[in-house]
Amino acid sequence: MQTQPKGPFCQSCSMPMQKLQDFGTNANGSQNSDYCIYCFKLGKFTEPNIAMLQMIDKVASFAAKMNMTSEQAKKMALEAGGASATAGRDLKDRVLNAAASAFKVSATELSEYSTPADVAGWDSLAHLQFVVALEEAFNIRLEPSDIIRIESIGEAERTVGEKLSA
Repeated sequence: MQTQPKGPFCQSCSMPMQKLQDFGTNANGSQNSDYCIYCFKLGKFTEPNIAMLQMIDKVASFAAKMNMTSEQAKKMALEAGGASATAGRDLKDRVLNAAASAFKVSATELSEYSTPADVAGWDSLAHLQFVVALEEAFNIRLEPSDIIRIESIGEAERTVGEKLSA
């Protein structure tokens, strides 16, 4: 009988990461604790445009490494795909955290409606720091037109979401 693997689990494919070599790596080569080596290497997603069905097949292909049957791995990946509804929440939280860091305020003081007019630390320099924090957090590149368009936290979320789905 196969046992249920223990986490932590990759936030992309749900693979359990139990050994050091299971973890993805950041751009500087350090361990990334959110994603596995199959999904994230050297600060970039290995397959940024992978579709859900392809992800399920990918997870099934390394089921043996997870001490699972192919069917168990597919079920786990499918359940993780259902968790993609929480991905929107993850995006929002990561944008809020980037903003909080750039504007030197608590994330609880911010909302999607926050603008430079109501966030004391949101000046032109902090805006650029916010942009850099977003680019680093999501491994994206914002164009000047994107940067100008960000006039609220909510607009930052939409802009990042568009970049991630492009």
